[in-house]
Amino acid sequence: MAGEATPFTNFVQVELPKRPILSTDVPVNSVMIRNGVAPRQLEGVLLEDGQILMCIEGTIQAVNLVDVTGDTDNHEHKQETPSATWTIDHQGKSINCLVTVLDENNRVVTPDEIEYTDEDTITVTFLSPAVGRAVVVYF
Repeated sequence: MAGEATPFTNFVQVELPKRPILSTDVPVNSVMIRNGVAPRQLEGVLLEDGQILMCIEGTIQAVNLVDVTGDTDNHEHKQETPSATWTIDHQGKSINCLVTVLDENNRVVTPDEIEYTDEDTITVTFLSPAVGRAVVVYF
């Protein structure tokens, strides 16, 4: 019947205006963010190589990772002999470290304990002897 609402007209007139839209397309490798309280306030933030998203003074921005972390370096420790205790001598002169432990199949594993022994040494302890590697990123 003419003038009678159908599911399609209801969608076009009621639901579609609620959907988020952008006034222009965003570049490839952009992240869509909601910028404001209204549901339709979207924008794209372009991420280039070596950048991460950060909220700075209430605005989400692309930031160079090196600007956030400063100078970083890394050390890879290979544990080829099974041991319940791995002593990692990274010589990074820092206890500001991130440690990722991987088994022999390159799967991330969680050791029983990671101790920052001193600014050059990290001790990784397992419940039973293990082999694999540990990657230490220090800054």
